[in-house]
Amino acid sequence: MKGTTTLSFTQTISRYKLIVSQMAMMGLILMAFTLRIYHLGYQSLWRDEVDAIRFSDGSIIELVQAMTRVGHNGPLYYVMLRGWRALTGDSEFALRYLSLVGGVFMIAMTYRVCRRFTFDYMTAFLTTCLMTTSPYLIWYSQEAKMYTWLPSLVLVSVYAYKSALWENKTIKWWIIFVIATSLSFYIHILSPLMLGVYIVWAILQWEHVKPRLKGWMIAMGSLTLPYLPLVIWQGNTLLTTTDLGHQFYPFMEQMQLLTHFYSHGVIKSDYSIYFIIIAFTLIYFGFMANFGGQDINGPVPTLRHRSYILLWLVIPVFAIYIISLRIPIFEDRYLIYVVPSYYMLMALGLVALIKRFHWGMIIIFLIVITNNIFEFDKQTHAILKADFRRVATYIAQASEPSPYIIFQMPYLEYTFRYYFPDSYHAIEGPWTNNDKPKEDLAQEMTELTQDVKIVWFVVSEETTWDERQLTRAWLNEHGILLNENQFIGVEVYQYILGE
Repeated sequence: MKGTTTLSFTQTISRYKLIVSQMAMMGLILMAFTLRIYHLGYQSLWRDEVDAIRFSDGSIIELVQAMTRVGHNGPLYYVMLRGWRALTGDSEFALRYLSLVGGVFMIAMTYRVCRRFTFDYMTAFLTTCLMTTSPYLIWYSQEAKMYTWLPSLVLVSVYAYKSALWENKTIKWWIIFVIATSLSFYIHILSPLMLGVYIVWAILQWEHVKPRLKGWMIAMGSLTLPYLPLVIWQGNTLLTTTDLGHQFYPFMEQMQLLTHFYSHGVIKSDYSIYFIIIAFTLIYFGFMANFGGQDINGPVPTLRHRSYILLWLVIPVFAIYIISLRIPIFEDRYLIYVVPSYYMLMALGLVALIKRFHWGMIIIFLIVITNNIFEFDKQTHAILKADFRRVATYIAQASEPSPYIIFQMPYLEYTFRYYFPDSYHAIEGPWTNNDKPKEDLAQEMTELTQDVKIVWFVVSEETTWDERQLTRAWLNEHGILLNENQFIGVEVYQYILGE
């Protein structure tokens, strides 16, 4: 009778914990949605988002063929966006809402992955809380690109992979793993770097792989076919290209940059060094701490499980570094799928230190969350992207019908076109970064502006196209400045020519 009572009491406590954890997760998911939908359309679309619209207009065949072009990241998101646009339209809010959905799904999957890595309820909750309030993840949940769906698919792959290696009924998990991983390949061409993580995990848990070796080999072999088109793209890039426009960073500097972005979002901060120190400290203790194997809230990750998480964080970053020795390709957003491992280690560090320092570490956790909310508030109330929305409104109100507009650099004309309601004559600003002589520039500008009396000059990212500002100098010499205005990331001038 006593054993029955004890069992009943234990079951009651377990059910209570389950209900509380489910309610807490529902609250976090609601919070994630609220933070991500707030000011969703506040920023102007930037050129990469407009590119997403342009690419999604192409046929499926064109999207697949584009994968062999340098600079193309993968067609799957554009296929998704094409269907989404057919349902919702092309407003900024509608375009970005698809990323919001991926961002919220990521939060739910993070909790599930934490539990799969034997996190207790509290540690899984802390991880998910850090992910929910992360200004970095919120930023990309408000951008019409693939950078929330990439980590979401990787999380599904990780969950399925761990399940396939630890459960007896593995077929469904291998199928899910192959599907999710294959889809991630076509969301972003650098996601196959996770294959290195999966292989190292398999080596480290060989006792689980050995009885499932046939399924493991079939699953890995099944990933070969969807990876072949990527090999064509990557091989062509590595063999024929020397510059993709990315800066080279040493490995530790890459890690420092990632820590800054994950701690502060996209805005620079004078206090970032302090939060970088906090993050590295928590990650260190999250990996090194002795949890004792069991916690009041349930099992906790062993050193082996914590090693898996650390490898998830480090291997893709190190692989980017190795590739960058040949051709620099590092961008923080390309590695967004390692963010869950970063916060998982931070949460483990918090739990380990809370057991020793109690209120002190609780205060640290509250400081981190407060910083997240503070940085979120800053980046959602500041115009951070080139403000072509206001530029288009300004020119529409100040110009005659069908104005002539010189774009420097020309590629940004696509972004302007999204916002400008009327017809206009676009003139591509000449590229002079090939050491073009001033005389050649003068002749080209004379030909481009022939019979043009009034012209607008829209300037953004000028140094990438005309570092010596020769076009600007020619306009100042041959025209009279009528109007000028400065917007975030864009300068606008109006000239009378031939006077």
